[in-house]
Amino acid sequence: VRVLHAEDCRDLVQREGETVLALAQFENWLFAAGTDDVAVWDVTSLTRTGELKGHSGWVNSLTLDKPRRRLFTGADDGTVRIWDLDTLECTRVLKGDSGPVLAVAVSACGQKLYVGGDGL
Repeated sequence: VRVLHAEDCRDLVQREGETVLALAQFENWLFAAGTDDVAVWDVTSLTRTGELKGHSGWVNSLTLDKPRRRLFTGADDGTVRIWDLDTLECTRVLKGDSGPVLAVAVSACGQKLYVGGDGL
């Protein structure tokens, strides 16, 4: 994970050692999708404080539903997982039937989940 200043792109912090495919920030947490979990980082100290486990393949994408305090993750295992941001627990697993989930997005109203993948 690398943190850059948004205006002049100078390096602020860099932490090496893992592959990251997608990032999202919610309050003081930074979620980093990668291997078979989602790393949870504290944005103040940029230290890894935990992980969201459950996928059995690369986690390719994630998106936040901030008003409803949910995180959606999509992975190579063909699932989308819904996480409660208050408890950091998985509340639901949606299983597709057509390969890996490469992209997820949620509508502003929180009622629609958009899922993209290979062959969808």
